Amino acid sequence: MKVSALLLSIGIIFFAFKGNAQSKFYLATESNFIYDLYQVTDEGNAVGPSNIRTIDVPGATLIAGYELNSIFSIETGMAIRPVKSGFSLMFKEGGRKSEGGGAYYHIPVRTRARIPLYSDWLFATASVGVHLSVTDPTRLDITEAKGSSNGGSTVNGAEFYSYSAEYTTYNKMFITAAAETGFDFQLSPKFNIYSTLTYNRGFTDLKRTDIQYQYKNEPVRSASVLHEGSYLSVNIGLRFHF
Repeated sequence: MKVSALLLSIGIIFFAFKGNAQSKFYLATESNFIYDLYQVTDEGNAVGPSNIRTIDVPGATLIAGYELNSIFSIETGMAIRPVKSGFSLMFKEGGRKSEGGGAYYHIPVRTRARIPLYSDWLFATASVGVHLSVTDPTRLDITEAKGSSNGGSTVNGAEFYSYSAEYTTYNKMFITAAAETGFDFQLSPKFNIYSTLTYNRGFTDLKRTDIQYQYKNEPVRSASVLHEGSYLSVNIGLRFHF
C-alpha cells in the first residue's frame, strides 16, 4: 500500500539521522482534542453542524523528529483523528440533532521552530506543514450513500417542522495544510511537555449532509453541511530526546 511504503521510507530516513546524531533525534506522543469545522449553506437560517462544543474521545499522534539546529526541527509520524458528521436543525420551539462518527488517518510532515522565552525551560513553538491523509483506507475512491433520515415534531398537535436528510461519504486520500503554535516546557534534558493549538485546513469534500426542511407553513428549504477535513485542535504532548 502507498501509505505503508511512505511510512517505511520515512522510518529509514529518521533512523539514519538517529545513527549519525542520536542527541538530535526525538520521539513524541500527543493527545489531540478536535473541534471539527464545517461549511454550512442554508436557504433559511435553521441548519448548522451536528456539533460539538462537547468533549469527545481525543485523537492520538506519534511523532518522530530531528533537530536541524538549536531552533528548527523536521517532524513526521502517524495520527488518528475522530471526525463527526451530521447536522442540527433548530427553531425557537425546539429542533433536531443528527450525528455520526468516524476516524481519519494522517501522516504529518512539518517544520517546527522552538524559541527560548525564559532560561532553558520555557519555549515558544510554531510549526507549518501538511497532513498526508486518508479516510477509510479499505474503501479508497468509493463514494458511499450512508443512508437517509426524516422526521418532524408537533406542538399542541400541530406540526411545526419536518425534514429529510441524506448522508454521503467520499473515501479518498487527501492533503490538508496545518499551522500550529504553543508552548514547550523542558522537564529535564530528556523530557519536554508541551501544549499547542493547531488549525488544519482541508480542501476536498469528505462528508456531506443534504437536508430539506419545512417550518410551519413556510416554503420547503434546502441546506447542506459539508466537512472538508478542517478542524481546530488543542494538543498536549510529551517529547523524549535520545
